[in-house]
Amino acid sequence: MSRRAQRFFGCLLPLTLFVGGCLAFLMVGYAGQVLVQVERVEDAAMEPVLVRGWTVVINNTAFWPEEPWLGAVVSLGSPDGRVMRRIYALPGETVEVRGGEVLVDGRPPPVRDHPHGEGPEFGPLTLGPGEYFVLAEDRSAPDSRTWGPVARERLFGVPTFWYTDDDPTLQPFEAGSATGGAPEGG
Repeated sequence: MSRRAQRFFGCLLPLTLFVGGCLAFLMVGYAGQVLVQVERVEDAAMEPVLVRGWTVVINNTAFWPEEPWLGAVVSLGSPDGRVMRRIYALPGETVEVRGGEVLVDGRPPPVRDHPHGEGPEFGPLTLGPGEYFVLAEDRSAPDSRTWGPVARERLFGVPTFWYTDDDPTLQPFEAGSATGGAPEGG
């Protein structure tokens, strides 16, 4: 083997592999934050749809090809930190909450939810471009009635799977559509 080949295979190749491995590790770590995220449900605001103590896998790419949709349970940035709530009204719609009933453009939205608890009344308010109105299943929990509309850039993704400490098997999360309800066993 030539001296040049020995130097390449003895020094430069391991250095190249090391640097490439470090870059790959950083890219995978970054993709793990951008593409998917694993979050623990810390509050009971979305029960029975999301139960306190569950761990959920958030698909942060769900809103890349399309805009957030009515009825989606979303992970979002709020003044209280990162939480999960359901979208009830889209940009341009007028929303109000009166006597525990949600009205969007004067009629109940086609969202299959599990409301419980009492919360503040709200509105009417017409959402601006890029604004969404989100509610918790527990109407006494903080949501858009206390924070105001949520800007599009604060909506991160949708739960796709969930599991518990007792059963680490991934279960599909099925409450992400307007007609979706609580997952089985939830």
